[in-house]
Amino acid sequence: MAVRSYGWVPDRPDQRDYLYKAIRPVVRLPKKVDLRELCSIVENQESLGSCTANALAGNLEYLDHRIDDEYEDVSRLFIYYNERVLEGTTDYDSGASLRDGIKTLRKQGACWEKTWPYLIDRFTRKPPKDCYIEAKKHRIESYHRINSL
Repeated sequence: MAVRSYGWVPDRPDQRDYLYKAIRPVVRLPKKVDLRELCSIVENQESLGSCTANALAGNLEYLDHRIDDEYEDVSRLFIYYNERVLEGTTDYDSGASLRDGIKTLRKQGACWEKTWPYLIDRFTRKPPKDCYIEAKKHRIESYHRINSL
C-alpha cells in the first residue's frame, strides 16, 4: 500500500488577515445541500504534498462553473510552486499553508492545467513566463479568514 503525505502546513498567524463578517442577517440553513453537479472531479495529488494547491484549484473550478456553466482545469502545479515561493521552499516538496495558496491566487492568479500540466517531476521548476501572463487574468479579488470553523 502506498504511503501518502498530503502536505498541509498550518497557517502562521497574520494580523493583516481580513476577518469574515456576515453581510446579511444569518438565516436558517437547509439540513442538506448537494453541490456535486457544480464541482470538477477530485484530482489525485499523487506523491506530492500539494493538497492545498489541489483544494484551491478545485475551488476555482467550482466558481468558474457557477459563473459560466463551464469550467476548465486550473494548474495545481502552478499554485503549488508559487505557494512555496512565498515559503522559500521551491527546491523541495515541503507542502504549503492554505493562506499562502490564497495569497498566491490574489497576487499571481492561476493559469490553466493545459498551460502548466500536473507533471510532478517538474514541481521544482518555475513555470514559464506565459503561465504568469495567463494567470493574471485569473486572480481572486480578496479573501477573508473564517475563525469559527
